Amino acid sequence: MGKSKQDSKSTRKPSIWEWWPTEKAIEARYERAVWHEEIISFLMRLFALIALLVILFLMVFGIFTEDDMEMSPAVRAGDLAIYQRGIKEFRLEDVLIYEADGKERIGRVVARPTDTVEITSEGAVKVNGYVQIEERITNGTSIEPGVSYPLTLKADEYFILADARGDAKDSRLFGPVSRDHILGRVAFLLRMDDF
Repeated sequence: MGKSKQDSKSTRKPSIWEWWPTEKAIEARYERAVWHEEIISFLMRLFALIALLVILFLMVFGIFTEDDMEMSPAVRAGDLAIYQRGIKEFRLEDVLIYEADGKERIGRVVARPTDTVEITSEGAVKVNGYVQIEERITNGTSIEPGVSYPLTLKADEYFILADARGDAKDSRLFGPVSRDHILGRVAFLLRMDDF
């Protein structure tokens, strides 16, 4: 018996031109390859950006959140301070993030290394014998038990006070802050107001 036409078609080998991809198939493969390459490129750039931000915030910058009103009105409770690490020398009036009494704190430099500091019974701050004019403070400067005056700072010490000095804990209570306990100088302040 003879084979039917359908049987002969199913056993016939296709020619090379039938297997050859069409222009549409080639275009689809190319588009998939380009899309795949773009996704990989985007993910690599995203990873590099995240790595850069992590390095910046571990090595160059730090973040501090104020949880009280000791630096009011300059820094309020809830404000976010971004500080710069690695600075070795600080100027008067610089706002610093430092560690004291087992906690990260924020305060303003009122005296630098080798300065002599005194707080008078009238609440005036004297540095090297001169009364300081402090426009930013909101309460008087009281003498706290723990530091005796006049106090001469060592070569690596700073005297740091808060702006709202009523109940603030600062160098009046725990003494001068050594340079190795200073985390950095505040560079930016983000005010986190209630909406």
